[in-house]
Amino acid sequence: MDIPCMTTFIHPKLSCQCLRITVEAGAQGLLLPPYPGSTLRGALGRALHQLACTASKNMDCEGCFFRQVCPVTLLFRPILPEGREGFFAKGQDLPAPFVLRPRTHGKTQFYAGQRFDVDLTVFGKVIPYLPYLLAALTQAVEKGLGKERRKAVIVDGAVINPLTEEKHPVFDGETWALTGSPSIQPEQVAQAVQTLAGLERLKVRLETPLRLKADEHLQNRISASVLVRGLARRISVLAAFYGEEPWAEDFPELLRLAETVGVEVDHYRWVDWERYSSRQDCRMKLGGLVGELVLSGAGLEKLLPLFVWGQLTHVGKATSFGLGAMRVSYE
Repeated sequence: MDIPCMTTFIHPKLSCQCLRITVEAGAQGLLLPPYPGSTLRGALGRALHQLACTASKNMDCEGCFFRQVCPVTLLFRPILPEGREGFFAKGQDLPAPFVLRPRTHGKTQFYAGQRFDVDLTVFGKVIPYLPYLLAALTQAVEKGLGKERRKAVIVDGAVINPLTEEKHPVFDGETWALTGSPSIQPEQVAQAVQTLAGLERLKVRLETPLRLKADEHLQNRISASVLVRGLARRISVLAAFYGEEPWAEDFPELLRLAETVGVEVDHYRWVDWERYSSRQDCRMKLGGLVGELVLSGAGLEKLLPLFVWGQLTHVGKATSFGLGAMRVSYE
């Protein structure tokens, strides 16, 4: 099959900062759901509201005088700028500018003193607001997590580069020292892409449930085209609203390249889980795909930057809960 002509991949002008935060269970231990991202994000949102809300705690954010400059709004209820409605279907919200991923590996019970990591990634223009998130997260775990609100404490923290696993300590158990800590720039993503140059097969590991839609339906089978479309959409939205400028990539050409790539091996499955939404006062199903797939085909190498970016951005629905996490490697 002929490979569609494509110029050099244009990396989005989007930066991010990634932290790995270590949480230690308190005297009562912790009981968490198998995918605790929703639990942790809910606790984080409540704590941030208590810390940063300058209006009445009972006021709806929609009518708040401070809405345009409020950290709570920016981080948890971002406002779609006027004239940018065309980015989304009716009723869709602007995605949160962060990803919160607990690394509990399905473990639900932690005894006193046991630890787990939480990865927190913030994007572009929101990086300066990271101290708000860290202060809120500290308060959230100390007040208690899960249904029984069992207490925990943050004991360690480092800025990391998930593409290289480099670590830069920024927390000594008492104080955060973020000044001068490194963020990930497009140039570093480009360097990571070069480490995969020349491959013929790419392994994609779906580490947390992947929820991707095609034709308005959640997919229980994944093609290269569906995955590429989801990645391009995710990166484009983050760049447009939190980056320096909209992403100037040729999307139709990316999709044409995706048509030349096939799924050679698919070892993934659908897993179901639920979360309770306090805002909607109901339980919501958030199942998705986990496992591995191997991609191969004529246009694969030219699409590698998308997959490398996806390791930072996640892909699909509910990314701020930590869903849609992926890792790529040689196969």
